[in-house]
Amino acid sequence: MGVLSFILQDVFPQLCIGCGCMIPSDNALCKACETKIAFMEEDSLEMIEFKAKCALIFNEETEVYALFKFEKGGVGQKLIHALKYKNRPIIGFHLSYFVSEKIRFKTPISAIVPIPLHSKKLKKRGYNQLDIFSKNLSKILQCDYFPEGLVRISDSRAQAGRSKWDREMRQEKSRFSSELSRDVYGKILLVDDVFTTGNTLSDAYYTLHLAGFKNISILTIASDI
Repeated sequence: MGVLSFILQDVFPQLCIGCGCMIPSDNALCKACETKIAFMEEDSLEMIEFKAKCALIFNEETEVYALFKFEKGGVGQKLIHALKYKNRPIIGFHLSYFVSEKIRFKTPISAIVPIPLHSKKLKKRGYNQLDIFSKNLSKILQCDYFPEGLVRISDSRAQAGRSKWDREMRQEKSRFSSELSRDVYGKILLVDDVFTTGNTLSDAYYTLHLAGFKNISILTIASDI
């Protein structure tokens, strides 16, 4: 840590997102709050429920992953909130290392594509909360990163409860368009921050699927089901 970092930490101390205590400037949580993140173990009830929900949305052979449970008032929720709304995109850097520690992908990942923000929301927020997360995760996994692999063409909500067939037949209703080159091969990891209904990921997944990319896995930082 340089002299400037020490000065800035003294003037503007870094506070733990979980409890508010003082922490080193390159951290997001204190050690105690890290232990309170509700990480989803592979055979846990939460993971089984998450996979069952995903099986109703995506193709049955699609590999799906979630880092932690989105608990109201919990440390995970505070991390996501700070990442999205408190101008703390660096949190994505820390979350990518949590993924590398907690998740073992069944097949090698060739490329990462994040869910994009609509241009209006991106201009207002100033950053896509998934950018640093996805970029650093691609370095850890030693795979390609395509931040503009999908483009958000509409900010409207998808219709809930649509069947897989209906989604495929109504591509014009999708909020996304695929900008991925057909030269991209191997497993694509589609990344989002929070999984609730699955509508956003579903639109993005089937947009890529209909563009010719059939080998897609899903990763969400938090599951709120």
